[in-house]
Amino acid sequence: MDKTKQNPLNRLLLGILIVLLVIVAVFSLKALVFTPTEEKDPVPVEVRENARRPIDDMQKGSSSLKTFAGLGRIRASLKPEGNRITPETVVIEPYFPYDSADRAFSEELASHIHDFRSVTGDFFSALPSSSFLLKDEESLKNELLKRYNSFLHLGKIETLYFTDFMILD
Repeated sequence: MDKTKQNPLNRLLLGILIVLLVIVAVFSLKALVFTPTEEKDPVPVEVRENARRPIDDMQKGSSSLKTFAGLGRIRASLKPEGNRITPETVVIEPYFPYDSADRAFSEELASHIHDFRSVTGDFFSALPSSSFLLKDEESLKNELLKRYNSFLHLGKIETLYFTDFMILD
């Protein structure tokens, strides 16, 4: 190619490159300027409004008390007994209050979600249906509370609630 034909093509490519760089710079500046700086809570809080009633009363005295409901719905089969082929299934959705001002404890809770779900499933899977039916909800909550707290070092869970608590046959 001779120099006269190459020069307009180079100018066109250079122009396109400059336009692209300006567009990238504008959007980068926009992202820096208009991005909110407040931190998000590391603990997932997805709570149904009707499940918050026991905690709403406690929150009146504390603005930093929030509900940890990041465990979601957990299904576990009870230990089969006798000649029963299919075991009953327990469906629960645990939640509890925690102090969101304590960032370290909030992060510790978030880091143990898998452990809490696992220990809940293991706890119910080890229960035969006959002994499960004899236990009341409070004794089940207290046992789960002990197991949850065994994972925690920076704080303790004081109270455990269930949004859902069903037994499927």
